[in-house]
Amino acid sequence: MKKSCKRTMRQHPDRSRLMPREVEGLVFIAEAQPVATSVYQERLGVSVAVARRSLRKLRNHGLVNVFVTAQEVPSHFALTKRGAVLLAETFDRRIDEFHVLRGIGKLPLRHHDVGAHLAASLYRAAHQNEGIVLESFLTESSIRRSRKLAASTQIPDAVAVLRNQAGQRLAWAIEIDLATESPAYVARHKGKPYADLQAHGTPLLNVVDWRVLCVVPTEQRMKRLAAALWEAGVPEAQWYFTIAREVGAETVFSAAWRTVRTMPGGTEAALVCEDPLPACAVLTDGNDDIYREER
Repeated sequence: MKKSCKRTMRQHPDRSRLMPREVEGLVFIAEAQPVATSVYQERLGVSVAVARRSLRKLRNHGLVNVFVTAQEVPSHFALTKRGAVLLAETFDRRIDEFHVLRGIGKLPLRHHDVGAHLAASLYRAAHQNEGIVLESFLTESSIRRSRKLAASTQIPDAVAVLRNQAGQRLAWAIEIDLATESPAYVARHKGKPYADLQAHGTPLLNVVDWRVLCVVPTEQRMKRLAAALWEAGVPEAQWYFTIAREVGAETVFSAAWRTVRTMPGGTEAALVCEDPLPACAVLTDGNDDIYREER
């Protein structure tokens, strides 16, 4: 208990001042909250020691709350009312644009943390890459709040909107898969509905060009999902897969992703490395799993 209290206890900030790095981190916390220390570290691209010092500074200034659900679970950080006021004044935005969490006890943290880490990688990668702009990253909860959607409405776990140097906009419908549902269920209840939306040219958050990105826990799960989607008739290159541990700012725009592509002849398909950006597909050689079907 003492360990938990120490993590959440605010101390006097003394003469410490917020650096641009802390403001940048606070903006990210507001968008992806609650944010674990490792996710904050990924967003700023710093060591874990530097990330912890930065978070302590935000805590001591009263800008974030610290939530500890168990001693063995990492701390999670979320915006306070004071933090919301600071961001609203700094960026000339309305205070009601910033959500203040009352608690995180009901949140599926394991699921949430995977999506938050992907968001952190995307923000840092876009900052480092002049050719890609991350226009927005919206979580499921923020989409529901902004559009007043009912809980029964099926939406992605998150949506990222990107733009390249040519002005092309691309949306990612992000699905976080923890292998809690059968591959056949995912193909039927997510793969087919997404395919129907694609077939009818339905935009995703007003973006016409979009695809589904799925983060999975293991390579075996990725192969099983890919096979189930292919067998269900979901067209190639609609779903892109990555393993959670392989996602980072250095890989999120390139090497992390694989998708299904048909081979010459049209009766076989394989998982191949391909980035999910608006560019020509590049097939790779290797011992990828082959899916055969008369189509």
